[in-house]
Amino acid sequence: MHPDPTTTNRFSEPAVAFTHSPASKTFSRLLGALAAHIEAERDIEDVASFDPAFMDWQRDAECARAEVLSIITELRHTPIRRREDSPLKRMNYVMYAMLQSTSTEEFLRLRAFVTGNVALFSCSGQSPVAQRVQQMLASAFDRLEELAALDTYVDPFDVGCTAGNIDEPATMLAPAA
Repeated sequence: MHPDPTTTNRFSEPAVAFTHSPASKTFSRLLGALAAHIEAERDIEDVASFDPAFMDWQRDAECARAEVLSIITELRHTPIRRREDSPLKRMNYVMYAMLQSTSTEEFLRLRAFVTGNVALFSCSGQSPVAQRVQQMLASAFDRLEELAALDTYVDPFDVGCTAGNIDEPATMLAPAA
């Protein structure tokens, strides 16, 4: 019987191909669900969401958010099988906190934590597993930036800038003139 070439053997030889762990597979699903959530929120952002004509859009956005939270919960209970799972689980925890944030300030603090601690949310190495996990984490960073562009999470009036221009989250913490 030949050993599986996609796993690390007892001599710590690197994997020669990427295979999902339970955590990476669930995280991959999370990225897709998060993209759907973002798109649904964009759809309702500029419409009269209480207009009966758009009630289905509102329901779709709520379902998309519920799906993201369900996958996040699933990933929280998924065991870590390899070291590359750790940054995925860390990102999962921060995403949950960001989605549950109750203010622009809280959301932006969490975003700053992620961008200020990139090493915690990165996967080093040149193995196929490390490279694929790093790609998933890069996609997660992109999704976080897309979330930050939504009024649902970052109210432009709280930030003190115009919608879509939230590159300076520190402006909301500056003393009033």
